[in-house]
Amino acid sequence: MFDVSLLDEFYDGTSSGEEKFDWTHLKFPDGKMFPSDYRALVDRFGCFVVDDHIIVSDPEPILKNMRINDPHHRAMEPNHVGIFNGKGEHGYYVDAEEVIKISDLIQWGDEDSDFALFWNAVGDPDHWNVVVTDYYEFWAYRMGVAEFIYSLFDGSVQCEAFEQNGWPHENMKLVPIDVWGSPYP
Repeated sequence: MFDVSLLDEFYDGTSSGEEKFDWTHLKFPDGKMFPSDYRALVDRFGCFVVDDHIIVSDPEPILKNMRINDPHHRAMEPNHVGIFNGKGEHGYYVDAEEVIKISDLIQWGDEDSDFALFWNAVGDPDHWNVVVTDYYEFWAYRMGVAEFIYSLFDGSVQCEAFEQNGWPHENMKLVPIDVWGSPYP
């Protein structure tokens, strides 16, 4: 599992490292647990925003809104996605041999330019990959949430979706947000 303490230097708040959620009761309908890196991430930092761009949700809204409920989704084939692209060492292109089903995507975050962040929830939760989409193009990364966020900070992953807006950049921060979505004072 990725060491979430590596993100401490970017956090603009106080992290307790204490378990904030009762994970024994926070399971998906199929009985699967949340990925362990995500559990460690939100236990350490709570719900937060990455540099006013990416909101990392806490588990309750994820369970409440597990599937894509966006009008863009209706224009897409419900069983698969055919166009994927990835930039950098960890990104990958999904060809005709590999199909990712829309029904396997679980949203864990949002980006301020109408991009959404998902897990490709197939198999063991600790091996779920990150998928970024604007609902027309998809970028997939063979890593979990915590490593993906850290990789944005250290520059080892670039996501074309974010680069279109000149982001990420130096001096990024993780900022805590409360349950209403407002940054803490």
